[in-house]
Amino acid sequence: MLALAEETDVKHLPAYAPIATDRLLTHINSITNSLVPLIEEDKVSYISSEGTTDINSHLDISSEIIVNLLTSETIETIETNGVRILKIKKPDFLGQSKWFFRYQGHQIEAKISDSNWLDSYQGRQEDLQPGDSIKANLKENMSYGHDGEIVHVAYEVTEVMEVIHAPKNIQGDIFGGK
Repeated sequence: MLALAEETDVKHLPAYAPIATDRLLTHINSITNSLVPLIEEDKVSYISSEGTTDINSHLDISSEIIVNLLTSETIETIETNGVRILKIKKPDFLGQSKWFFRYQGHQIEAKISDSNWLDSYQGRQEDLQPGDSIKANLKENMSYGHDGEIVHVAYEVTEVMEVIHAPKNIQGDIFGGK
């Protein structure tokens, strides 16, 4: 791959480097996700000043495959556990799939393995409303690549300690009524 880059002589300085695997796989995942809503008759092309390239609209590389590729090059995995406040973005109403949370300013996916809490939630004994958070023990498995950078983080909620309800939006009637 580097030899091909050198042959193109795109750069005038001989500073060619391989494409970072995590960046490449992230872009492949973005392309795969953008193809999901297409129907059989749809076609996709990449058009640039260099020409047009057709993209296989049946491309389907699962997130699991991408994670496996990313973590196959890891040199170390570090596990941490701690009590965290996680804002619920999207719960799982049906079964054992991952929930979406807001954590440290970004969205994460995490499996909840606290079966007692899940049973009470799915049995409607726990009331969740938009804007609610959970105080929970969060297990984080961080996989590091050869360059010391994090290549993947897997999250798991091992215990839900409490539901933190968002403050109620108390707003008066704009017409003066109660």
